[in-house]
Amino acid sequence: MISSPPSNTIKDDGKGNQVQTATLMVEGMTCDGCVKAITRALEAIPGVHAVRVSLEKGSVAIDYDPKETGPSNFAPSIEAAGFTVIG
Repeated sequence: MISSPPSNTIKDDGKGNQVQTATLMVEGMTCDGCVKAITRALEAIPGVHAVRVSLEKGSVAIDYDPKETGPSNFAPSIEAAGFTVIG
């Protein structure tokens, strides 16, 4: 469950399309297998362009098209992969 709203930034992809980045804090990530599981779960969501997982920070940054998806779709996918979204 998200205890605080994810941090979001907005940028242009250079082609006139808006891309937003949401950053979520996630517990339970300990290895490259965790990185792959979270990346695979999020990249399966239509509109997700890129996923960056930081084991050191316990964070996941997701670049996405706000016309296709949004942060409300990210936490359920991460939690379905076996991790806990804390913010």
